[in-house]
Amino acid sequence: MQALVAAVILLLCSCANRDAEKELLPAVTNSNSEVSRQTSLTALQRLYQSAGSEQDRRAVALRAIDDGAVYRGGPVTNLDQIFGTHFSSELPAAGQIKSAKPILFATQPSSLATSQRVEAIPFVGSYLAVDYDHEGKVQYYYFSNLHKGLSGRIVGREPISVTELKRLYDSSKSESERRDVALKAIDDGVIRIFEPVHVSKIDEIFGTQLASRLPTKKEKTRTGIISFAAAAQVTGWFLAINYSYEGHIENYYLTNIQQ
Repeated sequence: MQALVAAVILLLCSCANRDAEKELLPAVTNSNSEVSRQTSLTALQRLYQSAGSEQDRRAVALRAIDDGAVYRGGPVTNLDQIFGTHFSSELPAAGQIKSAKPILFATQPSSLATSQRVEAIPFVGSYLAVDYDHEGKVQYYYFSNLHKGLSGRIVGREPISVTELKRLYDSSKSESERRDVALKAIDDGVIRIFEPVHVSKIDEIFGTQLASRLPTKKEKTRTGIISFAAAAQVTGWFLAINYSYEGHIENYYLTNIQQ
């Protein structure tokens, strides 16, 4: 009988200790909870502020999308917190969609001042373009480096060959790695508007067949999609290439939102 009483007392003490331990442990928050989202936004903000290059800043923006901090239907306040923008205070009228000023990742050159006027210098480098509605919800976004139809190679980088890009793409094992190859091709000016680039280069790098499906003169242009997602994946990142009946690239952008 004494042994039974001792066992009961031991069990009660054990339960009491576990309850005390639970009170001491911090509450575990769900990954989708407001606390977790706020922590993620703060971390992304810190990363963006400390980023030292165009590519580093763009990498934070890509991560924000990959991690679900920025998404279609999500609040533009998330972008404001991460990138220091003011989209939420500049909402369009009801029923309207606004194209925000692009989030520029490259350090911009200053304007050239003359004795008579200040000459404007166009933006340079890669950026994130965002569309949002009157409720402050993101409707669309994409990455590019085209400014008024022009783009430039990142200064200080050794140009990469089409052959090397093809090798990197063929050896890529994930969606993000394939996406990185496309970004490298854009950064190094292999994918550009001027001087004209024929879509056969795109075919060579990514294994597509755009050059064999040129638009007619009546069509003028056609858009080819290079998907980086796994074959069984319905959605994912892709590179859109708009090209002419002559086979020249006329526009391009990177996103994971189908329009």
